[in-house]
Amino acid sequence: MTEEVREHTQKVRQARTDLNAAIYAAKVDEADIKAKVAALARAEEEQAIARAKAFAKVKSKLTNEQIEALKTTQGGFGFGGGRGGAGARRGGNNN
Repeated sequence: MTEEVREHTQKVRQARTDLNAAIYAAKVDEADIKAKVAALARAEEEQAIARAKAFAKVKSKLTNEQIEALKTTQGGFGFGGGRGGAGARRGGNNN
């Protein structure tokens, strides 16, 4: 995972944490929740672009089989699907 992807991954984690705090706050604040959802969407958008750029740099060195394997792995390029990754949100195994 490149440093840029790592930074964006941290931003996504923080945005998700902030959203959860707003969801579970003592009082429902719809405007705050909407703002947190928008911030998470922006962070995920930036993360996806960083992942695509990182993948573009190495794609020519990969076989078609490796590319297909990346497409089907949990989280895709730059992520192992570990704790907090796609599997955690979808009920995957996070051992």
